Amino acid sequence: LVFRAIIPPNITPFFIDTYLFCLHKDDNDPSKLRPISIPSALRRIIGNHISTRYNHLFAHHLFPYNYAVSIANGMDFVIKSIQLGVEKYIITLQANNQLPSRALVSLDLVNMFNNISREKLLEIIATNFPDLLPLATMLYGDAGSVHFKWEDGTWMLLPMKEKVNQGCPLSSIFAALV
Repeated sequence: LVFRAIIPPNITPFFIDTYLFCLHKDDNDPSKLRPISIPSALRRIIGNHISTRYNHLFAHHLFPYNYAVSIANGMDFVIKSIQLGVEKYIITLQANNQLPSRALVSLDLVNMFNNISREKLLEIIATNFPDLLPLATMLYGDAGSVHFKWEDGTWMLLPMKEKVNQGCPLSSIFAALV
């Protein structure tokens, strides 16, 4: 029923809402915070099941441009390959007072999760993974709520109309699809 999004409306928030909390990034400056958004356990369970069940389909769809998402040990492979290349072509040469033969440029220009169009995501799912469309529409068709607590203890809600939810096992896959 969850997979086909046939659940009572009063249960839907347990799948689409998230809870926001912040971790301190700097012990000396309490204003520097790292926001973390966590969905419910129900969403994480269904997301984990879908990502495991569809892993090979997602990997096939993203091939040949993807070496990490939905590929067993894929991210580890990418990280280790970069580390070995840096060691061989940069660090070892510098340790021997030689100029490196390569350069590593690492860029993180945008926050990927915050730049995902839900409309485009649902279009991609409808075209390439139509059996996931009811679930994806339930998760991303309407705005979910981000729950957060003010310093005085009161709870507030912020509508999340775009983007994908961090903390959901499907988020990185959905972001990669877009």
